[in-house]
Amino acid sequence: MNIKHLDESIAKFNELRPQIEEALNLPGIDQRTRKNALTYIDGFYEIVNDPKKRKREIEDDCLGNR
Repeated sequence: MNIKHLDESIAKFNELRPQIEEALNLPGIDQRTRKNALTYIDGFYEIVNDPKKRKREIEDDCLGNR
């Protein structure tokens, strides 16, 4: 696995987080759905921005090291 590419991808996700979250403010998305989606997004960012969690939850899974 090329960690450089992973780091670049995570940096892009971090850069786009405000726009990703803003997309949940569209008409037709109810409050409960919005809250559930934001909780999911928070969990994603918690994993990718914590080196230990990222290794365990993403890198090891992708490499079959679990």
